[in-house]
Amino acid sequence: MNDIFRGDILVSELISVTRADSRSETSYFYERPHHALIYKVSGEMCCRYRDKQVSFTRNDIVYIPKGMTYRSCAVSDPPGQYILINFDTIGEFPADEIIVASFENHSNLYSLFSKCAEEWLFKDSAHILSCKSYIYKILALMARALDGSDAEVRKRIQPALEYMRLHIDDRTLTPAAMADAAGLDEAQFRKLFKSVFLVTPARYITSVRIGQAKELLRPDGASAAVLTVEETARIVGFSDSDSFSRSFRREAGMSPGEWRRLSGG
Repeated sequence: MNDIFRGDILVSELISVTRADSRSETSYFYERPHHALIYKVSGEMCCRYRDKQVSFTRNDIVYIPKGMTYRSCAVSDPPGQYILINFDTIGEFPADEIIVASFENHSNLYSLFSKCAEEWLFKDSAHILSCKSYIYKILALMARALDGSDAEVRKRIQPALEYMRLHIDDRTLTPAAMADAAGLDEAQFRKLFKSVFLVTPARYITSVRIGQAKELLRPDGASAAVLTVEETARIVGFSDSDSFSRSFRREAGMSPGEWRRLSGG
């Protein structure tokens, strides 16, 4: 494990989870009051602190420590969007620098940050605990990406991920087919996959599909037309609307219709 994440990290309080548009102008932050995890959904930004500068773009996770004084500005036009988690820990967080972890595959990251944002809407104790569990998973993925411990495993399962991308809308897509694409025994593939993504291949496929469905169901999403639940289910690879709705509720904590209404539809 990278020294940045040495020791135990105990999340004591979740302060806020927000989705927002990055600012085009320079923003100044003096002694940030909380730790922050940022997932860059789109666009590119940079942060300047002390005598350093770090840049981050789509699919990057950024950690900014509590007490950090810095300024941020957009590099891209438009500056893009992000999801921000503010939290506190018991004791000192091991890192005292702004840290950027980059990922080739973003589906699981987007799912974790999105789920955290959705759970935060309810703000009761059960949902807050669920939010904290997502923070630990995000930190674990960051640590592995930074120390390179899963680089060889990722290389071995990369053909399976490529196969999944090409067949995500195919209702016959299975972990077994992904294992075949990577030239691996299915049991071995499942073990390697979970060691990297912290979920089973089947759950990962579902998360990717539900993530696509959320974008299609948004009023300003990927589809200009207003799609029905049945149409959305078919497009993202579900065999029927009932199984889609059950999976959607399990992933998002609400029905597709409720998601559309909360998204402004």
